[in-house]
Amino acid sequence: GAINVVKKWYWVTVFNVVKKWYWVTVLLLSITLISSLTASASSYSTAGSHEKSLQFLESKGIENLGGFGRSVTRGEFAMYIVRVLELPSMVSVRSYADVQADHPYYNEIQTATAAGIIQGDTATGKFHPSQPISRIHMVRMLTNALDLLNISPKKTTKPNFKDTRGVSADYTNRITMTYSLGIITGNPSKNEFMPFKPATVAQSATFIMRFYNVVEQEKKWYSVANIV
Repeated sequence: GAINVVKKWYWVTVFNVVKKWYWVTVLLLSITLISSLTASASSYSTAGSHEKSLQFLESKGIENLGGFGRSVTRGEFAMYIVRVLELPSMVSVRSYADVQADHPYYNEIQTATAAGIIQGDTATGKFHPSQPISRIHMVRMLTNALDLLNISPKKTTKPNFKDTRGVSADYTNRITMTYSLGIITGNPSKNEFMPFKPATVAQSATFIMRFYNVVEQEKKWYSVANIV
């Protein structure tokens, strides 16, 4: 009888301990999750109209967005496009002297090159991945990606930006294309696009999210056969 009482007491004690630690673990995990979500949401609260765009990039597994007020680099922007489109990894026949295999965005830069989204500086054989990307070069990458997906505006509306009149005809067409699709808006109050000004991480996030929304609306996702 005494042995049974001890055994019963033992298992009741074990059960209570396990139950206690189970709920403690659940509570700690809940606190961690809530803290993580709160930190993520609040970390972009000062980004103003770009907050949702930064959250969108983060949802696509893109990191290092905390310093969203800094200039975005050419390598980062190429990476954004590849990851948002979920392009399959590809190896390009073209390599860049300044993008080695240990570069953090090597695979994305290779994929973007193979897909025709970027081509780098053909004169020097470099891509300049760490160089801030200008707004007009972002437009170039985005229009190359749109061409890849066979997306074009059903109706074109030429913007009346006063600071783009000196750009080439090719870039003028690219600006018109992205403007017509709602990817770029410029500064309506000043009627400027600031084509040669570097874009911030926050601004580039908004470009990318608008681009993604256009692709989603068109429902013309890429085919591997068309890319390779």
